[in-house]
Order: sequence, then C-alpha cells, then structure tokens
Amino acid sequence: MPATTPTICIACGSTATLHCAGCLNPPAYLPGSTASAAYCTRACQKRHWPIHKHVCRVMTQRTRLQRAAQILKTALLTYRATLYDIALTKIDLRDGTLYLHQTARDPGTRVRFPDHLTTTPEKREAALCMNQCTAAMALLSGMIRKLLAGMDTRIRFMDLQIGKKPRPTRLVPGPDATGCPHTVLVVTMRLSGEEWALDPTGGQHGYCEGLVPFSRYMAEREARPLGRPVRYDATETSDLDSLVGLPGLGARRRDLEVERRAREYFAGFVRDNVGSQMLDGTAEEFEKRLEGFVEGLKEHLLEFRV
Repeated sequence: MPATTPTICIACGSTATLHCAGCLNPPAYLPGSTASAAYCTRACQKRHWPIHKHVCRVMTQRTRLQRAAQILKTALLTYRATLYDIALTKIDLRDGTLYLHQTARDPGTRVRFPDHLTTTPEKREAALCMNQCTAAMALLSGMIRKLLAGMDTRIRFMDLQIGKKPRPTRLVPGPDATGCPHTVLVVTMRLSGEEWALDPTGGQHGYCEGLVPFSRYMAEREARPLGRPVRYDATETSDLDSLVGLPGLGARRRDLEVERRAREYFAGFVRDNVGSQMLDGTAEEFEKRLEGFVEGLKEHLLEFRV
C-alpha cells in the first residue's frame, strides 16, 4: 500500500513510498505499541520480511480482532433494535444517569426500537444494551467462534464489578441494577500473549469501546473481578435453556420461549452468512462488507414472527 506521508524505509533508510498493508493502523495495545513498516520498494519489503514477519502477524491479528468486535457489537445492536423487548416511552438524562421509562407490555411481544425517542447514538446504544451483558455472551457465541476461526486464541468469560460508570442506565420503573455484575470476554492472543476485553454491552455504563486491552479496561473502569475467568462454552440459548423449564415463571415463560426462538432464528442467519473472511481486505472493503451484513441481518430479523 502506498505510504500516505513520506517516511523512512525500515530496511535501508531511504525515503519510503510504501507501507506494509498487513499491519496498517492496528489498534494500540500499549502506548506506542503499534508498528506499521514503511519501505522504499517491494524488493526492500521482501528482503525485510523474515525480520518483520512476527510483528506484522501480531498487528494483523489485532486488526482482525478489532473488526470482529465491531461486527459483534453491530450485530447485537441490530438484533436488539429489530426485536426490542421493552415498551419504552421516554429516555431521560438526569444528574448523570440515563433513565429509561417503560410501561407494561404483553408477554412475548417484540417491537422495533423507538428511534424517535433519542437522536444521540450513545443514548440509543445504552437503551439497547441495558441488562444484556449475559444475553450477549450467549447470542453472539456462534459468531465469535466463526469470526475468530483460524486465530490462535483463548476465550474466557469473566464477571466484574464496574466501579466507575460515567453514565449509568436505569429502567423506570424497575429494580436498581447498580450493583449487578457485568460480564465480558477475555480474549488472549497466543501469538503475542496480549489480553483483550471484548465488551459489546459497555454502553449501558457509558463505555462504548467494544474492544479494549484488558489491563486498561480494568484500570479505566475501576473494575474488580468476581472470581476467576472461566472457559467460554456458551451457545446462543445457553442462558435461557436452564430457565424455560423452571416452575412458577408465569407470564415470563412466554417471554423466554419467544426469546429462545428469536435467538435460534438469529443463529440461522449467522450459520449461513458469517465467516472469518469478513475480516479480510482494506478498511474500505471491510466497512462495505459490514454494511451489507447489517442490511441482510435486519431483513432476516424483520421476518421473525412471535
């Protein structure tokens, strides 16, 4: 890929005109830890490859993980926005807390998210993510495995207590969920040893980054682990399977049954349309591919019948 600004060839010190496309603009793990090699010619790039190879692969994996996190979060928000399970009447930001005002609804009903209630993307995201951290880990499980296929990773669940919430979210009426645990995935890249927090639902607390280096994630959020990370063995409905058969659920049983069918319907689209090839290509190619994926998913979900 042509260098956007003149720089120095990492191989010979001449003026560079090319950047290595494989490691261009990866996310930073530590300050100053990104490296995009620049070269004067293809010949210099080829000669330098044995030296650059490991760093390039680490940077490429970072970029692919970041793209996967973007797809996962976008898929979750699309699912929630299309099959929303809250009868939302008002979104109100007061004294640093986002209040979601709701009214009673018929069990099992699903509606489109009421976009007219807010024009602020962060508020919309918070409303869509509210109380969804455990559900997201299940819903997105098939996608995660398909997207990260071919990358040598270890993926684990982790429950945390988030100590610092820039903008907490509450349902009104509803119980105060301030002290509830927050679930994330800890993804370890075995090639580099890097640990990343994958958190598609942090928007409910005021954090919209879906992928953050784990140490920074814990420090910025003043997060406290609630036990050790455990193996990620979720399926799309694993959080619901143990609940549906319980006695005394009443009207909630209908809600759980509808949600289970909706998850399976979502999983069908994932099986046919998601793969690690979605992470390939230039930034522009990826964005175009993501846009097409979202449109297809939305059309698919709109055909779901309660």
